[in-house]
Amino acid sequence: MSDVRAEVVHEVRQRFSADAQPHVLRALSSMSEPPATSPDRSRERARVQLAIIKLAGGDLGRLLAHVKASQIDWRDTLCAAGLETAGWRQVLRDAGFRAPE
Repeated sequence: MSDVRAEVVHEVRQRFSADAQPHVLRALSSMSEPPATSPDRSRERARVQLAIIKLAGGDLGRLLAHVKASQIDWRDTLCAAGLETAGWRQVLRDAGFRAPE
């Protein structure tokens, strides 16, 4: 999944069942927002995807709902996960996630 960064794939493997992982990766790779047209945008896309994973708590249904909501306004997803500020990487680390650099 070239549009899903390694950090995101790692978290999917850690937090979802083996049966759910292909569905999770497909849903995350299908996202059109935020667009990933540069390295920085790729990191921001991973940030939103990690926010979705954090909010889903290992539940595929919740993940799919958060993917859908993020396509309406991905900034709301960041806020809901507590990743809206400059300290978002530390918030992820504190929650046991790998944070993209």
